[in-house]
Amino acid sequence: MNYFKAGLVGVLGAVCIMVLFQNAEFLKAPYSLGVDFKLSDAWVYHTPELPNGLFLLIAAFIGLLVGYGITIPGWLRNKKALRKNNDQIKALLSQVTELKNRPAPKFTLDSEEEAGRIEEATSSENMLEDKDARETVTQ
Repeated sequence: MNYFKAGLVGVLGAVCIMVLFQNAEFLKAPYSLGVDFKLSDAWVYHTPELPNGLFLLIAAFIGLLVGYGITIPGWLRNKKALRKNNDQIKALLSQVTELKNRPAPKFTLDSEEEAGRIEEATSSENMLEDKDARETVTQ
């Protein structure tokens, strides 16, 4: 993929150089821009004569500045959102490490009476199951 990108950049560069050389006369021709507000002769402005290529470079530079100015607010919003998300990730990771390092809970019964009731219930259930098993065997 890197070779493809390098080749593409090379081809585009060659095309740009070819266009520049083939249109050198037009790019070197002097031209003057004028602004006429039609109010009086004092309201007319003409730039000094400059090559057409310089006007094209100035237009491209202004376009880059405008494009950069339009994208700055989006970049700032994304940077703020990334910072906020990174802070949340750090907080969640610290919670995960706290939960991993916490000792395992011990399950204990509240009283000895409860333990006795649980043992009686399990033993009576076992007796009923044994009785049912014996009845099925005898039948």
